[in-house]
Amino acid sequence: MMGTLLSRLPAPRPADWGWNVSICIAVLCNRYKSFVLVSDYKASFGDFAADNMASKQTILFRGYSVLFAGNDVEHAAPIIERAEEILFSSIEAAKQKKMPTPSAVVNAVDQAYAEQIHSEINRRVLRKRGFDVESFRETGKRKCTASAYLALCSRIDQVNISLRFLVVGFDEAGNAHIYCVDGKSAPKCYDSIGMWAIGSGANAALSSLAFYVDKAQLNPFSSTETATYLALVARFMAESSNEVGSKATDVRIHHHGEGPRFVPYDRQMMIRELWEKEGAPRVPPNIEAAMKTHIT
Repeated sequence: MMGTLLSRLPAPRPADWGWNVSICIAVLCNRYKSFVLVSDYKASFGDFAADNMASKQTILFRGYSVLFAGNDVEHAAPIIERAEEILFSSIEAAKQKKMPTPSAVVNAVDQAYAEQIHSEINRRVLRKRGFDVESFRETGKRKCTASAYLALCSRIDQVNISLRFLVVGFDEAGNAHIYCVDGKSAPKCYDSIGMWAIGSGANAALSSLAFYVDKAQLNPFSSTETATYLALVARFMAESSNEVGSKATDVRIHHHGEGPRFVPYDRQMMIRELWEKEGAPRVPPNIEAAMKTHIT
């Protein structure tokens, strides 16, 4: 199953192996009663980017957190704020005090994402022609010539927001869930494998996590300590530059019914030193002599 999921990812790019690495990782642990979130602080704006600029994870709603990665991070805050409005209004309308279901939370993010794309379509393509999304859908074909209508449809199809979200949180029973929202397809649930990653370094991070899943060292029943270490290892493995690796990482550990715990920068460096000394992949000693006996 892991191989099938990894095959759906886009082809690796140089960024996946350490240049301009951007990464957000979520791992479920402690029998689904806890989760670990790891992200960098790099913010990209199309043709330029800056590190140590912005946290990519925030509290979304009643025990749910959201992480985001992509080139259009300026759209993240409006989408998150709109998702919160949708959730608050739905609960108020239903006069409910209990937790919303995981699907309700993730669908609010997906709806807010769709509304943001519609807003971009209105502003970039339709507004100066006297339309909005709804009026174009209803009357565009009748009011435009065939060529003009097809040209507008083509321009609408090109409007895109480069942004993905991980929505992670606890349901009413206290069990943790992971969803991914990309604004293009239906939200994806990764509860069964207990982890996922987004960003330019996602392929490398998922490869690292998949290795430990395959070796039965990582799953949603793993301890919080093990999950935190392996989530950071996935972050390290998504880097090939010491300069990038020395940047601070946002590490948050969530337990059901408690506030988040953090791993400060100095402790991150101690974990990195431990990994470099004992855990990082290395070439076996005397490998040249050993390999000569296997090469014909």
